[in-house]
Amino acid sequence: MLVKDIAIKVGYSSSRNFCAQFKSTLRVTPDHYRTSLRMVRAETVLQDLSQDRPLEEVVKISGFLSYQKMYRAFKRKHGQSPSEYKRACRREKIVGLMKDPDNLIQDIVKECGLASYQSLYWEVTQNMGMAPSQYQALVQQQCNMGGP
Repeated sequence: MLVKDIAIKVGYSSSRNFCAQFKSTLRVTPDHYRTSLRMVRAETVLQDLSQDRPLEEVVKISGFLSYQKMYRAFKRKHGQSPSEYKRACRREKIVGLMKDPDNLIQDIVKECGLASYQSLYWEVTQNMGMAPSQYQALVQQQCNMGGP
C-alpha cells in the first residue's frame, strides 16, 4: 500500500500532511518505518538457524522489493551483507553452545543449521583458528576461570 493511499484511508487530505504528522509523532518518515519493519523481519528469519532459507526467500518473507534493497539496508544498519550477518549469528550461536560442556559437537551442528561436521569444522577453523573440539575446550576453560 502506498503512503498516499494510507493517508487518504486514515482521513488526511494529502500524503504531505500525513507524512509530516507521522514524522513528528514517530520521528521517522513512513518509508524509513517500513524499511525498519522489513529489516526486523529479515533479521528474525536470518537468526533462525534451524531453517536455512535461501536469500531470495528472505527477501520475499521480509517484504523487500529486491535483494539489492535488502543488501543496502543491511550494509547501512550492520555494516555487512545479509550473508555475513547470518554467518555472524551462526558464530555467536556456536560460541554460546560450546560454552556448555553438555553440548556435543554433533548437537551443535544440528542447532546451528549446518549440514555436517565438516561445515562446523570449516566455520570454526576459519574464524577461531582451531578445530571445534579444541575451541570448545578453550571456551569451557575460560568460562571456568571466569572469562568471557
